[in-house]
Amino acid sequence: MKHGIYLFDCSILTTAIQDFTAVIKEDPSNAQARLYRGRAYAKQQQYRNAIQDLAAAIHLDPSCWLAFYYRGCLLQQIDPKRAVQDFSVSVLINDTRENFYSFLHRGIVYSEQCQWSLAICDFESVLALDSSVIFAYLNIGLILLLHLDQYYEAIQQFTNVIEIDPLNVQAYVCRAQAFHKINNLPNAVKDINRAIHLYPNKSQLCILRGHYLMELKKYELASLCIHQLAQMDEESFTPQPVQQALIQSFCQNHDKAIECLREATATQLDPSVFVILGKIQMKAKKTKDAVRSFKKAMNLLVTSAKILPNTFEAAEMYYLTGLCYMEQKSLLQACDAFSMAIRLHSRYPDAFCQRGWCRMQLGQAKCIQDFNRALALCPSHFQAYMGRAAYYGSKGRYSKAILNCNEAIKILPNSVQAYFYRGTLKYQNKTFKAAIEDLSKTIDLNKTCILAYYNRAVCYHQIKDFRK
Repeated sequence: MKHGIYLFDCSILTTAIQDFTAVIKEDPSNAQARLYRGRAYAKQQQYRNAIQDLAAAIHLDPSCWLAFYYRGCLLQQIDPKRAVQDFSVSVLINDTRENFYSFLHRGIVYSEQCQWSLAICDFESVLALDSSVIFAYLNIGLILLLHLDQYYEAIQQFTNVIEIDPLNVQAYVCRAQAFHKINNLPNAVKDINRAIHLYPNKSQLCILRGHYLMELKKYELASLCIHQLAQMDEESFTPQPVQQALIQSFCQNHDKAIECLREATATQLDPSVFVILGKIQMKAKKTKDAVRSFKKAMNLLVTSAKILPNTFEAAEMYYLTGLCYMEQKSLLQACDAFSMAIRLHSRYPDAFCQRGWCRMQLGQAKCIQDFNRALALCPSHFQAYMGRAAYYGSKGRYSKAILNCNEAIKILPNSVQAYFYRGTLKYQNKTFKAAIEDLSKTIDLNKTCILAYYNRAVCYHQIKDFRK
């Protein structure tokens, strides 16, 4: 028996099994030999034999907590209910530090069964027995963060891990996510920076930092994160073609991005990939290519009944196609595309607004109905208010146009477009001093807006302030 245990400890399993078998032949009631042979079979992945030996060990010695524990480990994936029973019996027999793994594994099973409170109780039992078990802190923290929305408590759990192991990257990342949940973005960025310091080539950490910096409105630093991703060597960062294309597009390398996606579409006939390709082609001012990409995406979405589904995804393809036609000055085709987008998704304010702009340029009076519909769906739609202002201005109804500019400015208080247009409308309305105020505000916002200087000069001329 001793020789077999020695070989087992040295991982010479086949010979150890032979020794334990010899013991069992001589003494069939030897529970220890059954226990060790079962463990050896488990290490050799002979799980059926292992479970049989552990069951025999339990039958021969019902107080053998190790046999219950090891059988529970083997049953954990295939029969979680029986595994919980075995872990429970094991801790009933022995609830000391020696057997904290039974609490730990039972907690894992409870987590997989979404029994969060029971899982937390078991992980806390582990910590009561041994306060240095990092895995237990992490699991409690993740349950609190991801499932119970108890973010402050989760932060404390991850802090406990960091106090024990200051180099634990997972704890920093999880704590950063918890800080993000409570809108403590500066601390979220600090934790992600610490994680990146420990693992400088982890691309996902760089992406997360960029995301947090964007929310902090630190756009230059966020942009730097994306540029770092683009420069990462292939060993440390091997993104999917779509991810790689988005990074290249962000860095204004549109041709590289298009090349990546063309390779992806050769093997991956996914409508969403063609849509991303079309959007990048729009950024590269290749609107004709973009239209072709959107049409390919539409063809892939067509159902067996040869019709497009009434989904936002399908509507967006027509909307983007309409934007391309507008860029090409093909207003009738653009109008038709926006109408199709609205037919597929009737609550699409951007499509109504853009169709309104098309109709206004085509001289169709019903454009105002589209702007009104866009605002009914989205009361804070800046471009819809500007569209209404342009429409009323073109009809000589300057006061009503100015009111719409006022609403637009409430939405975007620093809009050069809104102040400039309101200034020109006030000029048309013969309120020259008020026009000068708006045009001066336009110049404050954009010192290079030459039309604002010119129109302000016209206003000064009207009030006979010739020097200005």
